[in-house]
Amino acid sequence: NAERYTTEKLQELENSLNESGAKILELEHNLFIEVRNELKKYIPYLQQAAKKIAYVDVVCSFAESAILYNWNRPHVLSDSLEFSVKNGRHPVVERHLPAGEFVPNDVSLCSPQDFSEKCSTSFSLITGPNMAGKSTFLRQNALIALLAQTGSFVPASSAHIGIVDRIFCRVGASDNLARGESTFLVEMTETANILRSATEKSLVIMDEVGRGTSTEDGLSIAWAISEYLLNTIKCKTLFATHYHELTRMNHSALKLLCMAVAENSGDVVFLRKIKEGASENSYGLHVAKLAGVPQSVILRAEEILAHLQKSAGEKPVLPSEIKTEISGEKEKSHFSQNLPGLFSDEEMVLDEILSVDPENMTPLQALELVARWKKSLSGR
Repeated sequence: NAERYTTEKLQELENSLNESGAKILELEHNLFIEVRNELKKYIPYLQQAAKKIAYVDVVCSFAESAILYNWNRPHVLSDSLEFSVKNGRHPVVERHLPAGEFVPNDVSLCSPQDFSEKCSTSFSLITGPNMAGKSTFLRQNALIALLAQTGSFVPASSAHIGIVDRIFCRVGASDNLARGESTFLVEMTETANILRSATEKSLVIMDEVGRGTSTEDGLSIAWAISEYLLNTIKCKTLFATHYHELTRMNHSALKLLCMAVAENSGDVVFLRKIKEGASENSYGLHVAKLAGVPQSVILRAEEILAHLQKSAGEKPVLPSEIKTEISGEKEKSHFSQNLPGLFSDEEMVLDEILSVDPENMTPLQALELVARWKKSLSGR
């Protein structure tokens, strides 16, 4: 519906505008090359200045932290494998708490070749409830060792620290779903790296190793790892665990530590203080209560726990068979009667359907599954 007319002058103007963008880029590139070539002869000076500025920045940060947060100069001993800290604190956690609220703790470790009357421990086994401060205690000592070897003051009243070649940590739970690695596999991979790489001069902190599998498997693995660290590597180790059976280990370089807990009329207070000995209770129900788990679930868990402890060593009792004792009379738990399950029948059937592999199933197995699902959904 239209025709376009132009002239030679307009075409020349259009070409000039189109070429101007390319010319601008070319000019900018040439200017950049010129500036770069001019600065090339100053590169050694600039790198040296950057290094000096970075060093001053780090030293000033260390000094500021030492002054503001009451850090003290550690005694770094190059010819010793001692690791002794008095009133150590976690430099990060402490900053998130009101002044004076963080509870400091002591630790004393050394390798077998430095054993003396003052210190004869290379492996500290730490037990205690969740939220009592075990992980914080482990991390703060690893950070104190790192800070001391970088030339910083440390968050402690005093510290005698021998140089460590490496710090190994197996703390926290994580998985790698993209690579098909479960939490337990990631944990075992990291543990294997520690056992292959640690030396007598290393510092190892391990938190709840073996928790991602069955109790028997986890306990066996944790026990074997502890023995390997004690007898083969002989490095300084802080090992936190909920497997109280590990406290039965007997070794001259092993010390049992636990988190102090105060109980008063059924209330539990975590004192955040390390003391010698083994913890007698994990206080898991108390932690669940603090986390906001419904009271009915807590009460039912208390019933189950009481009967499991009572029947320890006897024939296992199913939770549905557990009855509660009230005022000396045994009667059926009203929680098991009135409370619905954690998952509905529909959810259980749906989960099972999604997990079934039909390609590796016989027709008879498929019919049996369908019949069971029908029975479950019909309530018979």
